[in-house]
Amino acid sequence: MASSTALDAALDALPYLLDQQAQAVLDGQADALPGLSVILNSRLAALRASITRLPTPEQQDRLRALHGRARANQDMLNRRQLDVQRAIDALGQGDPLLQSAQSNRVYAAAGMLTAPAVRGRGFVQA
Repeated sequence: MASSTALDAALDALPYLLDQQAQAVLDGQADALPGLSVILNSRLAALRASITRLPTPEQQDRLRALHGRARANQDMLNRRQLDVQRAIDALGQGDPLLQSAQSNRVYAAAGMLTAPAVRGRGFVQA
């Protein structure tokens, strides 16, 4: 029964974090998302470690509900990323340096999107 209690504790930690993640996306708080992702990943690791036998039907229902919420958050993130990309594309219209930088974007080994720096352009700090 100890593993059931550990699994329940791991399941209890996730709804609040998923709510925080969704709210950060809705509020446009992109800076909060990396930290929340680190915490969510550690909680998911704890969840995986706590599953030592087949979850009860109630735990399976909770897992399915959490999966649905996580999927909804991911869909929100994907839509926000598309919106941001459209805004960046619109800003780059007519600027050959920005268009060149956008066309040279690549994914690094860790899956992070990177782009070369736009050279020869000075920006004034407000």
